Amino acid sequence: MKAGNKQETLPPITGILANRATIIWIVCLSLLGYISVVQPAYFLSADNIIALFGRLLPIFYLAIAQSFAFSVFSIDLSVSAIMTLSTCICAAFSYLDLSLCCLIALIVGVVIGFVNGILIAKFKINPFIVTFATQIAVFGVALQILPTPKTVPLYVYDIYTFSIGAFPVFTLIFILLGFSFFYVFFNKFKVGFHLIATGRDEKVAREWGINVQRAKIIAHT
Repeated sequence: MKAGNKQETLPPITGILANRATIIWIVCLSLLGYISVVQPAYFLSADNIIALFGRLLPIFYLAIAQSFAFSVFSIDLSVSAIMTLSTCICAAFSYLDLSLCCLIALIVGVVIGFVNGILIAKFKINPFIVTFATQIAVFGVALQILPTPKTVPLYVYDIYTFSIGAFPVFTLIFILLGFSFFYVFFNKFKVGFHLIATGRDEKVAREWGINVQRAKIIAHT
């Protein structure tokens, strides 16, 4: 084989470090290992593990929501505000059935996301400007709905913090559901492929017959 046709291969360690996601995992695991060694009695306690997972869950779902916008090469600054509004709605109407409160919050979030998608995809407004303005407006609405902090019913707290030993059952179930939904959506459904194709190259996506505007609206909804 000629030298000109010879392919260069990276050493195993160099190939691993070339992956940014792998580097992030290495850093995070190293920090966890360090803290576990420095403060094992507190950090590895059952109460702390449950508390950590409880704080992780909303951040985890915010990351999933933002990933949909990233998939079409966009950004959504309003995801945290929409989650805050949803929480305020559930707290303000906690005297109603829990499932009804969640349904109302879900519908409100979908409507706001849909409006964002329309403004970005149909009217070609910069997603940073649209979602930043939405963030400010939604935070204001949330403050009007719930101007002062309010405690949730005890049974809701018990469900959220339910655990078996050091394993927060509710949190782990919803993290698993989130991972499963994310994987299935982008790997098994055609619409997930459309979102990724739109994010990589809109021109090529249109040539493939993909409705780019619809993909952007779905990503922000």
